[in-house]
Amino acid sequence: MTDLYDIRVLALDVSRRYVQLRAIVVYYDTDPPYADPPDDPSFFFRLLTDTARQGTPLGDLITREEIHDEDWADANTRWFVERVERVATRNHPFTDEDHERMCELSGRTRKGGLHREDLHMSADYDVVVTDPRWIEHLQLGDYWSTASYPTRADQIRAGEGADVPDLRTTAAVLALFGDGEDHMLAFSDDGRYLAACSKDGELVIVDATDWRERLRVHPEGYFAPVPMWVPGQHVINLHDCIKDTLPQLSYDVVSGSGTQAPAQMGVVRSATGRYRVDLDYGTSITVHDDAGAKRTIPVGDPELEDGVNTVRSVVFTADERLMFAARGATIFAMDPSDGRIVATIDDDGQNVEALCASPRGDYLAVLNENWCHAVSIRRVDDHQIVTRRAIGRRPGNTEPLDLRWSPDGRWLAINLLAIDEDQRRTEIHIIPIGLPTNPPAKYGLPPIRP
Repeated sequence: MTDLYDIRVLALDVSRRYVQLRAIVVYYDTDPPYADPPDDPSFFFRLLTDTARQGTPLGDLITREEIHDEDWADANTRWFVERVERVATRNHPFTDEDHERMCELSGRTRKGGLHREDLHMSADYDVVVTDPRWIEHLQLGDYWSTASYPTRADQIRAGEGADVPDLRTTAAVLALFGDGEDHMLAFSDDGRYLAACSKDGELVIVDATDWRERLRVHPEGYFAPVPMWVPGQHVINLHDCIKDTLPQLSYDVVSGSGTQAPAQMGVVRSATGRYRVDLDYGTSITVHDDAGAKRTIPVGDPELEDGVNTVRSVVFTADERLMFAARGATIFAMDPSDGRIVATIDDDGQNVEALCASPRGDYLAVLNENWCHAVSIRRVDDHQIVTRRAIGRRPGNTEPLDLRWSPDGRWLAINLLAIDEDQRRTEIHIIPIGLPTNPPAKYGLPPIRP
């Protein structure tokens, strides 16, 4: 493998679980902009295993197969690396002129070092590990070349794992439609049932206790109807937003038959129906409240081209105090009562395609136009991604389309398109909420306290 960095141990205090490392870039992309110095904890986890031979605690615990498995490393970095802080950066940003000068003057010494380290991009890091054992094989002044690289480690705070979707685990895969077309999802208010509705109007209800089908109906003449549960009831309405002249249809899931129910306005509602949002794809959203007031709320810069997809990019918290709306690469946290923006979250410059929120609004599940069709779970208070992963048996051949967080906080339902050669099919992947909050017993670490 090609060496990407040279690493030097600058400071070491095993008793304090502290090591300071310098990462010197020795491999550069051929075209600018050149990569930033790595900051992800997964990179430093890999560095610690580089020189951990058999007979050392880390070398005896971690196998080569494990550390080379990106998914395993991303899931387990947090049990080994507690904190990373970049404390110095050199020759960054790196320019074409810097690259030419480095290639002309630098090179390797006979002992494997660099003739002109000062010409390379480099950064120094303070690293704190979870146990002194993980760095006791290091010595001050150690120097080595590495092919290690950063991926995307889970970055879970102590005590918060139970509220984060476990994107590496699938509780069920539902193949409800065979047409390979997109469909809409909606959980009942108590999370007991999940509704899926195809573009040609076929409605399927499954029971979240066992993921078995409970109801299937296919009314004629409806195109891409919006499924919406009657607040607090196991009754679902279908409303065709394209053909407004068609009546709303209502179905009682318990009895399995059609019924009469109050008409449901809009395409998205808050928990009790206090707020409802109209179908739109523009620079503003229209919010109706239970007093009959109608308010048009601008979202972001009106000069930007991207609009708000109200079906997939607007969601309320369970207490109805916050509404999240995504437009372009920005997620806006808003007060639905007056449209006031209380926070903005940048989705790393990538346009948001679908969005949902945990019941309390602590986390957002986000689909965007990049990241290899991965699902990202983003913490709201500091805007950081806590976990990210592609979904499906063959992640490179799947494309997530929509997602919904169950109101009871137990499940994340992800609607995705699976592509196998010339076949296209839609699947709903049911992801359980809850990552491990304590390390595996074999690591010999104490339980983590909030």
